[in-house]
Amino acid sequence: KDLKKQDIVISANRYVTLSYWTIAKPFFAVILSLYDDGINKNSTLEHMHNFFEGIFENKFTPESRQIISTLYRYLSSKASCIKESNNDYLITTAFRHALGKYYGQEVKAIIYSGADSDNHCINIALTKKTVDEEYIKFDRAIMYEIRPTKEIKPFSEFAFPMRDDYFIFNPFKGHWEGLPTTL
Repeated sequence: KDLKKQDIVISANRYVTLSYWTIAKPFFAVILSLYDDGINKNSTLEHMHNFFEGIFENKFTPESRQIISTLYRYLSSKASCIKESNNDYLITTAFRHALGKYYGQEVKAIIYSGADSDNHCINIALTKKTVDEEYIKFDRAIMYEIRPTKEIKPFSEFAFPMRDDYFIFNPFKGHWEGLPTTL
């Protein structure tokens, strides 16, 4: 991601890729949903957060929940905000590996609020093995242009896999009816 620090005003258009995948086999994923900006702007993340809050309430003491919430809030913010350095990725990667060791299985994905969409979308960071071992299969993708005014417009037509999941984005030539136009 080539993103700027949050305190810098966005002066150029940004581009977001929205992709659709089919889950072929169940896999272990971590959801970093304790990021207030994401919860407030993204109903999918809000639902995930509320679901896991319900689980945590019944499994841990209030003191343990506070410790867990502090760690998850920090990791969620690192995953979900505009990157200040490449070390921000190292923190969430180390966390993914630690959880895999703890649970005795590889964490194949981290799900988090997407900074590149101003936290209106979610990102899913997948391991290469998750795709190579066909836990998920690519269905299609589309690119959107986000303008500094927060207006979004389709930038490409849908791209579908051709061979070996290879695909090409062609410039958008259609009409916008039915497609989102604002964040």
